[in-house]
Amino acid sequence: MVANMEYGYDVVRSAVEFTPGKKGSELLSRDGNNSSDPFSLRIAADRGWQNSGLRLEDGRKYRLTASGRYQVAKEPKMWWCEPGGVTIRYYQGRPLGILLASVRPDQPAAGSTSALLKPIVIGLGTTLSPPESGTLFLKINDSAGELDDNAGEVKVEVRPAT
Repeated sequence: MVANMEYGYDVVRSAVEFTPGKKGSELLSRDGNNSSDPFSLRIAADRGWQNSGLRLEDGRKYRLTASGRYQVAKEPKMWWCEPGGVTIRYYQGRPLGILLASVRPDQPAAGSTSALLKPIVIGLGTTLSPPESGTLFLKINDSAGELDDNAGEVKVEVRPAT
């Protein structure tokens, strides 16, 4: 929380739920679906880090793909964005609105830097191989003080990569 503290920080929209995710193999094969069927979720554009509920295993590869259109600002006029971000404005060195991910270990090592401070760029899609097993968190790249003018959501699909 302190690392992202800035003018206008929105405590409610930036609150993070740290409940450990369920194993990817359980969720990716839920309801009798083939394990190659994607796990789908929606990420709100007006929130900070969001828990996917999905636990990714180290040593395995996952394909994340994202789609959707959402608002990242409304002044001076509405700014529309897609998971690849908008390159006319940057936040923390990355395009505004680009989809980011982080895999937070279930039991982070004492004194270690939070995985949420080292996000992985997903954009429209990427293959992710986490160095440690943990819960997948997602968010769009925006200031914690400017989330209130965002609207809409990103659809994200996660599937085992071959």
